[in-house]
Amino acid sequence: PQQMKLLSLTCVLISACGGGASTALFLPKGASLVLFFNDRAPTKTGPRLPARLDSDYFQNLGYLNVHWLPSSSMMEENDLNLFTTLLYSQIVNLASSRRVR
Repeated sequence: PQQMKLLSLTCVLISACGGGASTALFLPKGASLVLFFNDRAPTKTGPRLPARLDSDYFQNLGYLNVHWLPSSSMMEENDLNLFTTLLYSQIVNLASSRRVR
């Protein structure tokens, strides 16, 4: 119950995709969900494809702003800049939308 209450007050949730990210279901309308996925996941057959686990589930949560970022490049300056710009823009958008209400 405490986790659900905390999540219901959360504006931006950052998580790796998979089972742990399922708590995003309790985010409030308009919140942002940033999911890191393994873009170099080994596969038994065929080329390496991004492992965007549960992508159908998260992309259909229409009340959330869902963003996918590859985990392997987060140590590169350009991707870190993209990540911080994304977080900043989401926080600014959420803050301005809450002032209007």
